[in-house]
Amino acid sequence: MGGAKQRLSSAEEQCLNLLLDQNRPFNVQNVADLLATRGVKKSQADKALASLAGQGQIVCKEFGKTKIYFATQEDRATLSDEELKEKVSRIEGLKKDVAGMAEAVGALQQEYKRLKSSKTLDEMKEEYSALQREAEELDGKLAVLRNGEVKQISPAEIKEVEKSIDSCLSAWKSRKRSFKNVWDTVSENLNGNQKDLFESIGIEEDEEDVAVLEKTVKAFSKKRTRA
Repeated sequence: MGGAKQRLSSAEEQCLNLLLDQNRPFNVQNVADLLATRGVKKSQADKALASLAGQGQIVCKEFGKTKIYFATQEDRATLSDEELKEKVSRIEGLKKDVAGMAEAVGALQQEYKRLKSSKTLDEMKEEYSALQREAEELDGKLAVLRNGEVKQISPAEIKEVEKSIDSCLSAWKSRKRSFKNVWDTVSENLNGNQKDLFESIGIEEDEEDVAVLEKTVKAFSKKRTRA
């Protein structure tokens, strides 16, 4: 003899409606997540689902420690072949729509990254102003050269200076060799670091300065040759 249906609590009613509407398997956490905005906590969902399963209004299947709940299928109408084909066709169409939307989203994300890495209008204005100031400064220097206010150095004068520098460098290298020969002789029996000895007797080394000079002269000559 069947009795009247037990009155459902608010949580039970919401859980039952969710399972009937979605008609797919859920665990307790899934239900709690979907109903959280309606005030249903996980403990309430767990209790409500267990109660509904006990009343036979939903089905509970256990897989180890996990419980899966879904709506009973007895009262649901069976789809005809035509309806089933229609739903399958609709699912395939939705899949294509999702794929198209995913592609469009990917393209938009790429465009967003490109735009994000581009300079803003204010940055471009600032860069333009800086370039304009630089151009004006260069124009001023060029105007001075064109007006003859700065004496131009002739190729012959440049060559003469280079010749003088080469002569000085050759003389320096010759004196350096002479000093080394003398120093090697007088320091043969001296103990201690050479740098410390130089500092103690006031000898200044200039290899680094000469190296910079040679590098500068070489770079200038190379640049002049290209010009």
